[in-house]
Amino acid sequence: MAGAWLLSMADFHRQPFIIINYKGEKLFDKITRAKPLTINDDLPSAPGIYHMQPLVSQVDEMEAWLWSVWKQAEIGLFIDEGYLLPDKKAFATLLTTGRSRQIPIYTLSQRPVRLPRFTISESDFYQCFHLHDERDRETVEKFTPKDGIWADTSQRLKKYNSRWYDVGADFSCMLDPVPDMAQILATFDRRLTPRQTLL
Repeated sequence: MAGAWLLSMADFHRQPFIIINYKGEKLFDKITRAKPLTINDDLPSAPGIYHMQPLVSQVDEMEAWLWSVWKQAEIGLFIDEGYLLPDKKAFATLLTTGRSRQIPIYTLSQRPVRLPRFTISESDFYQCFHLHDERDRETVEKFTPKDGIWADTSQRLKKYNSRWYDVGADFSCMLDPVPDMAQILATFDRRLTPRQTLL
C-alpha cells in the first residue's frame, strides 16, 4: 500500500511510469486508467501509468527489456518485489546511471537482504517498515543513519508506521500510516483524468 501511495504522487504527468508487477498484486489492477503493457510491446513515450506483469521465468527477455528502457531513457520504473528482476548488468546499470537519464526507480521488497547492493546503495530515499529478520535490518542499517529513529531498527513500530530517510537532505522522520486504498486509487484517478479544454 505504501508503495502505491508513493507512486500516486510521482511525476507520471511528465513521463511514463511502468509498474513491473511480478506477483500479480491486485491493487495495481484497480488503477482504472493504467494502460496494460507486455514485455513485447514498444516502450511508451506518453506520460501516464503503465502496468506490466512479466513472468519470473522471462529472464533473458526482461534483461533485454531493461536495456531498452536504459536506451530510451525518461521512463520511470516501479518494481514490486525487486529481487525478482534478473541480477545481471541491465538493472545494475539502471540503478547507477538512471538518475542522469531521467529514469526514476521505485523498488519494493519485503526482504532487503535479497536485493542487489546497488538497489540500496544508490537510493535517494528509504521507507522502511518493521523488519523481522536480523539480516534484513543489517542490510538497511549499512545505508541509513545510526541515530534517532534509525538507531535501533529492531524496535517495533506502531502498526503501519514506517521510518523515512531522505539521503540528500540527511533528514529522517517517522511516517504515519498512508491513506487507505480507496483514497490512493482516487488520487490516481484524479491525476490520470485527461484535462479538458473549453473553446
